[in-house]
Amino acid sequence: MSANTPDDLTPAQRQQYINNYITGKLARGEIPRSPAEWLRANEFWQKADIQGKAFEKGLDVLLHLPEQGYEAHKQFKDKSTGKSIFVDRHLPEDKAKDDIAVSLEAKTGTSNKDRLIDQLIGYRARLEAGDKVLLYIPKDRVADQPKAARQLIELMKRDFPEKFILRTPSPKATQRILDAGMKVVQREAQQKLEQNLARLPAERDPIISVKDFAKSITKDIREGREVSLAELRAAHEMLNDIAGQQRQEDLDTAAKNAKELGKGFRDTHSLEQHQFELAKEKNSSRMVYVDAVTVELHKRQREEIERDVKAVNQQAAEALAQGKPIDHEALAKAHLTLGNALDGVTREEDRWLEGQAADLDKQAQQAFLSHMVETREDRDRELHARIALIGQEADRIKAEREASAKAVAERAAHAQAMEARWKELRDLGVSEQVIKISGLGQVPLTPAQEAQLRASREARDSHAPEVQRGGRAAERDGRERGGQGRDRW
Repeated sequence: MSANTPDDLTPAQRQQYINNYITGKLARGEIPRSPAEWLRANEFWQKADIQGKAFEKGLDVLLHLPEQGYEAHKQFKDKSTGKSIFVDRHLPEDKAKDDIAVSLEAKTGTSNKDRLIDQLIGYRARLEAGDKVLLYIPKDRVADQPKAARQLIELMKRDFPEKFILRTPSPKATQRILDAGMKVVQREAQQKLEQNLARLPAERDPIISVKDFAKSITKDIREGREVSLAELRAAHEMLNDIAGQQRQEDLDTAAKNAKELGKGFRDTHSLEQHQFELAKEKNSSRMVYVDAVTVELHKRQREEIERDVKAVNQQAAEALAQGKPIDHEALAKAHLTLGNALDGVTREEDRWLEGQAADLDKQAQQAFLSHMVETREDRDRELHARIALIGQEADRIKAEREASAKAVAERAAHAQAMEARWKELRDLGVSEQVIKISGLGQVPLTPAQEAQLRASREARDSHAPEVQRGGRAAERDGRERGGQGRDRW
């Protein structure tokens, strides 16, 4: 669990973290851990606590400690230090065969250093008071104990060789002890949980049953009664809303019930976890019926898309048969709309499939999702292709229209250019017959024709105005100019 803020913790964890842990740390002037760090540390010590209890219970079973008269968790106060210790198992002197009381301590792993030192000092006080002390530490964990603790143990072995006994079970023997004790721990935890559950208020039935609502919809569809896609969508949204509300109500009730029992953190958290699991199972049972509606909705959405694809193709075919132009913009819009609709259904399915795989491990999730996506791609391949063809047809028609419009524009521009050329040549005094024969009116001209026309323009533009002369001189000049003009062409 990733807990970045206290809100990410369960209610019981949040209560413990804020009201107990944070308050205690601040009172001692210490910096509290973050929620995630506290949660990791809490889980570590909880596992250590369970292992410690299993070791104690295993010794009870294998050594028959209760039958011998050993009492669990006896408290003693050291008068010299004023500190109290809790002995894991204590045999009163009136039940001991030799009339000597026995204190038994079981250590399975690394303990809080200060607490362990206080305990060992307390056990030395018990030895000094005349008790025997039995200390059980697994052989492979002796070296893990703090150095100061090991020194205290060695001193007690030296000073009280007859009364202080250190037992170090082998790893194999330790595992037998733990296995025997874990069965007892689990059985007692289940009994305590059942007792706490029996104290909870009876569960009320919801006003609206998701199961009944969903079953009524699927029954209508199965029996052929008309349920429109819009109605199916609305019902699907309502079912998910109701299921979500009921799931949250279950979780809220679980947290509230666990808190109202007034138990300690461990018992409250255990009860809370159990009820959360029950809420999760109830939600899974509800969602089975919602899932049936979800599958039907996705199926109907695809059928609607297929009908729309068929309708678009049919409209295009009818326009073609009737000689009517096909609206390529409408085709492009239909292609975009249908593609988006199918992508939308795919995204909905992806979210739904991820929810279906949420409880699987990572490898199983990947295998499941990969298989489902591959199956969907096989199923949708033809539909994707038909939608793509609509887009391709829209692009083809658009390209043809653009090419046709370009050709018309080019022809109009060519005709306009030819008309301008003819006008220019006529203005230069070239007869239409010469223009036709020489091809000077064509667009474009050959390089030679371009050079000839350029020379004519230059000659025209450079021709200076002359004094007008009358009589024969004017006629002669006119003949000369006319002859020169004809010679140019």
